[in-house]
This record gives sequence, C-alpha cells and structure tokens, in this order.
Amino acid sequence: MIEKCEEIHIQGISISDGIAIGVVYFPQVREENEIPKFAITADQVDREIERYRKAIALSREDLEHLEFSLNGEGLREAAKIIKAHLEMLSDPFLTIEMEGKVRNEKYNIESVFRLTMQEFALKFPKKADTFFQQRLVDVMDVSNRILGHLRRNPNKHFHDAPAGSVVIASDLDASGAASAKAKLISAFVTSGGAGGSHAALIARSRGIPYVGKVDLAPFFKHIGKTVIVDGVNGKVILNPKSETLEDYKKQQIEIWLSDEKESIEPGLLSETYDGHFVRLMANIGSLDEMDHLHEINAQGVGLLRSEFLFTDFHDDLFEEESQYQLFSQAIKKMKGLPIVIRLFDFGGDKQVPGYALPFPERNPLMGCRGIRYLFRHQPFLKKHLRALLRAATEGEVKLLVPLVSQVDEMKCLKSIITEMCEELASENLPHCSALKIGCMLEVPSALLMVAELAPHCDFFSLGTNDLTQYVLGIDRVNPILEALYQPLHPSVLRLIHLSVVEAKKQQKPISVCGELASQPLFTPLLLGLGLEELSAVPRNLLNVKKQIRNTSIIEAYKLARTALALEDANQVFQLCWKFAEGIS
Repeated sequence: MIEKCEEIHIQGISISDGIAIGVVYFPQVREENEIPKFAITADQVDREIERYRKAIALSREDLEHLEFSLNGEGLREAAKIIKAHLEMLSDPFLTIEMEGKVRNEKYNIESVFRLTMQEFALKFPKKADTFFQQRLVDVMDVSNRILGHLRRNPNKHFHDAPAGSVVIASDLDASGAASAKAKLISAFVTSGGAGGSHAALIARSRGIPYVGKVDLAPFFKHIGKTVIVDGVNGKVILNPKSETLEDYKKQQIEIWLSDEKESIEPGLLSETYDGHFVRLMANIGSLDEMDHLHEINAQGVGLLRSEFLFTDFHDDLFEEESQYQLFSQAIKKMKGLPIVIRLFDFGGDKQVPGYALPFPERNPLMGCRGIRYLFRHQPFLKKHLRALLRAATEGEVKLLVPLVSQVDEMKCLKSIITEMCEELASENLPHCSALKIGCMLEVPSALLMVAELAPHCDFFSLGTNDLTQYVLGIDRVNPILEALYQPLHPSVLRLIHLSVVEAKKQQKPISVCGELASQPLFTPLLLGLGLEELSAVPRNLLNVKKQIRNTSIIEAYKLARTALALEDANQVFQLCWKFAEGIS
C-alpha cells in the first residue's frame, strides 16, 4: 500500500525573492576527517611551502573562473564579491605569515593552516557587527577553498546536482551561491542565512529564490521529491498538491515576465543602433517556458531540448504516439512562430533506461552520445523521427542534429528520414515530407567541414558549450578542470569565425545557441564575429536585446577583429569588459 504524502508548509524568512519549483537535493557533504599533524625536517620545508603556493594558485584559478562567469552574466556586484575573495589570496596573513609559520614550526602545511585559521576565527569578537561577521565568513570561505586544494579534494559546489535542484543545506557561502549553475540550481533553502550576507546578495543578483531559517528535518524523507520555494513570502512547500503547483507556476511566470519587462520594452526591435537587425530566439527546455514567449517578443525557439520534455524518462518516452502528442502541443504553443527541435540528445550524462550501452564508457562525454547514440538505437530513432514528422504539420518546424562530426552522419540520417516519410505515406498518416534539417556545430571536425556539410543540411547552429570542451580538450563537467573551461579562448573564437564565414559563403543560415548567446557581456563579440541570429535562455533574452540595441555593428566588427588576434581568454574578457563599459 502506497502511503499518501500530505502537503507540508514550512515557514522561514525570505532572503532572495522569487518562486522556484524543483526537487529536494542535499549536496554531498565532504567529510572533515581529522587532519593529521606531523613534524617535517628542515629539508622538507620548501616542499611544503611549494604545495601551499600551488593550492593558492589553484584557488586563484577557481575564483577567476567564477568572477569571469558572473561578469559574463552582467552580475557586476556579485563579481565584486568574488574579486574581494581573490584579493584575500594576496593578503600577507595568507602568504608571508603562513609560510613563516611552516618554517618556524616545521609541521605539515595542512595542520599549520587549519590551526591558524581556527585560531583566527576564535579571536573574532563574538558580537562583531554585521560587516565584520561577513568578513569572517568570507575569510573562512577562502580558507576552505585553499584547504580543499591542499588535501586534493577541492570543494566543487553542487557538481552532482540534477537539473532543477533545490539546495537544502545548513548554510550557504558566497562561493556556493556564485558556483550555482542556473540550469541545475533553482533555489536555496538553509537552516541559517541572513539577508545581508554575500551569499544572499549573489543569490538575489542571479535571481535565485532563497529562504533561510528553515527547519530542515522534514526534508530528509523527501530527497528527490517536488518542492516549492516561495521566496516572496519566505516559505517552503513539500509534496505540493496539483492545484498548489499550478497556482505557483502562474505566479512564477508573472514574476519572470515582470522582471524581464523592467529590463527593456519587449516590443522594441532587436537591432543595433546603426540599423543592423539580429534575429533573437529562445532556448527552451519545458512546455511551461513556451507559454509566455510571445509576451517578451521572442522571434521563435532556436533550440528546443526535446529530451527535457520527458523529465522522468518514463515509458511514454518510448512510444511514438506519446512523443507525437507532446511535440504537437509544443508546436501549437508557438502560434505560427518557428521552432527548432533538437533530436533527443542522449548519451554522456543522460542515459535512457533500457537503452544503455552494453559496456561502460571511460569518458561518456567523448563517446556514444547525440546522433551516434541514436544510430546505435535505430528502432528508438525511427519512432522519434516518425513522431516529429507527424507533429511538424502543426507549424513551422526545423530539426537540429546533435553532435555531428562527419558528413556521412547527415547523409545516413536523411536517408532514414526519407524511409520514415515513405512509411507514413503508406499508412496514410499526415506528415511533413519537406522538413528542414540543421547541423549542430559543436565538434571541431564539423566546424572545419562546413562547406562539405552544407549540401546535406539547411542551416547550422553553433553549440558553444560542447565546442569549448572539445577544442580545449577539457571535460566540462569535471570540477577539477572548471577553471580551464574558457569559451572565450581565441582558438574557440577563431573556429566560430571560420564556420560563420564558410556558412555565409555556402548561403546557409548560422546561429549560436550555446551559453555565450545568453550572456549580454559577450553579445557584441558574437555580432562582430558575423552572427545574425542568437538563441538565448528566456530569462536573459531581453537583456541580450538591450545590449544589441546599445551596440554599433561597425564597432562590434572592430571588437571581434581585435579579439581574434589575442593570445588568451582573459585578454578577450578584458576587451569585452572595456567595450561594455564604453557603451553602458
């Protein structure tokens, strides 16, 4: 007998406004085992100091990456907080004095560092004012980061969080709030927390609802279950009833639209101030997000992540009719606007029950995923294509093929599509036999073969997230390498520019749907690289439009030309920052 769960309301305090609907997630708490303390000899001192300097350097890389990400999102106040953390790493207390202690005391660096920081915290006045309390929180945040690198166990916040997670924790520091990926973390709930904390300021700047002073006991029995975080009224609702859920979904959309309209009037054209028009589309991962695209004047959907519509990967995913009904519903919501539907992008970290590979992959993100995965499961692919071909009669639909790396993949897919069209015709089922097919450019081989791919597709879409990891040889979900994941690296930009030039030469439309398109700071750079269509997350769409309207296309071209000649990502970032300062 299944026990029916009652709706549970838990009152706390509002720290960051907004409403989130997600799933209960407890971050993995790193075990703080006793740090061993042992004496070192005089000739081992330099080695310990070198280890400490390396931990400082790695911590600096972490924080620079966070600062870069926050600035890219246009969150300058949040970036300043992380900048202050960076400055702490140069404080004599953490450099000269700490190294001096190791030389004098001759104990391993972990024990010296941990004890010194504990003594520092104990000396802090118990009744210090808010400013000094926050200063202590920041210092301990930085020290925990350094200690994590010393122990070769860096604290990478929430790296195992599923999409839509509501983080449940005793407290939240600035690093945690800054590290939260918008796609993964929908809200914070803590037993502690204060409205004036740096974590609170960052959560508010990112638009992440946050409720503090909450009793966490009820959450332990509901891990992975639905939860509503009402940051407006400072309460949390576990096991919401269907009517409660619907009510909050409406409130969520109303808040989102209100925030967007404060940025810029939705009716204004997305064109530069010297008259260059840019097509502005939306990246979508759920049907709920589609309901109000017309109110913010999105010109269509540039990327529908089709697999995200099936959040539970239940049995309906494997049925053609279920797929057809869901895709038809999505297309009808567009009310005539164009929609680009990416084929199921499974593999890597998104495995489907019953369709797993018969062998484990050492590096799934470099393995059988995207179109490779679908080809290996052709009965599944054929049902998927049949559903899409049938649904496409409802509106202006294009298909996008993920992870294309060679021309034969496009040829093979088009052959299967032709076969499915013939099947549907023989069954007298209405379908679209002239569906436009796009190639997703996210593997370097595809970007270098645009001319050869062009005869086999109708358009191109740049996926800068995967492109960056493949160009730089960095697993983008590996927390240890996070600081090296640099979408602005000149090598990435040069490949993008090369593909844009070739696509235009082949008279094929090309857009960008990766995260770079959603970051207003980098909008002028993308325009300067020749892109005339951007697909951004709905929440940032009007901010991107605002940046487009504040930009001159001539100046954007000059910006891109300079960026392409630079040597590293930091130089490109500084260039974009100065450009933004000049037009703001």
